[in-house]
Amino acid sequence: MLDTKFVKAYCKKTGQYFGLEVKKYGLEWKVVNMDFLSEEKGRVLASEVKQKKFYTNKNLLACSKCNSREVGGCSCGPKKQGITCKKGMKYNFDCVYCKELEIDYSLPTAADISGYQNKSVTIQGKEVKIVTFSNVTWTKFDNIQDHPHNFFEFPFEPKVHVIAKKEDIEFHGYNISQMDEGVYYVIGENDDFEIECNVNTSTIKPHPGGCFYISFGIISADIYLEGGKFYLNKKEVASVGSQFSMKLSLTEKGKYQIFIDGKLVGSSYQKVDNPTKITFGFKHDAHYCKELSHAYLKNIKMTQGVAKTQ
Repeated sequence: MLDTKFVKAYCKKTGQYFGLEVKKYGLEWKVVNMDFLSEEKGRVLASEVKQKKFYTNKNLLACSKCNSREVGGCSCGPKKQGITCKKGMKYNFDCVYCKELEIDYSLPTAADISGYQNKSVTIQGKEVKIVTFSNVTWTKFDNIQDHPHNFFEFPFEPKVHVIAKKEDIEFHGYNISQMDEGVYYVIGENDDFEIECNVNTSTIKPHPGGCFYISFGIISADIYLEGGKFYLNKKEVASVGSQFSMKLSLTEKGKYQIFIDGKLVGSSYQKVDNPTKITFGFKHDAHYCKELSHAYLKNIKMTQGVAKTQ
């Protein structure tokens, strides 16, 4: 097993990503090497260790002006170093000490990974990959035993009521029958999962009553024509209007988080001991009507962090 780890750094002035190789000495991780990262790799890689401050090890030179070894903590600006900063420049190793250098602990988004040529990256011992409705196996379910139908009065009722393909899912209701059906995907007990999507509820028409819903673990969401509600452990944490962005995540074997329009609205930890179902469903009450209910959700970005076996 390698005794070094990776830390990502970012120059606030030029936008250039750097990779720092760190090694543990006693209780402290120290930088033993530094190199460029391409913009593509900078977006999809993530730091493997975190600590309050990093310093360089003695195998590297200290700051040539003040002898500091603190990464990103040196007050000697580029001008004092005789450096002209620009993206793609041949970096000077004094860059590791410059105050413009910032340790980056951000994780890649689903959009970042979807644009990455390898379509998966390894982060903190897990292979993080894109999940769609087409590239993994989703199981269809129908919680209603009987679907009464009058063919002569309603000859054009849809034969297929759930269509899930690539990043989109759509539901089509019944003229008479009650509905509660959809698809689910099962992840391992050590896996991470994330769902990101922009929602316009004008595409969701559960007639009469009912809603489009998402659930996994202790997270659940019910979305209607006028808006929706989000829950953690059955406790409401957010109420939304007709247009919003959402991110739902499960990490660290039990850390559940809900973000609405980029803001964290709910977070809770409940240890995961069993595989988890990721469910997209649609339900409405029984009725007798020519008006069909429907729901369309598009561009759903999903990522799964698959725990590597030892």
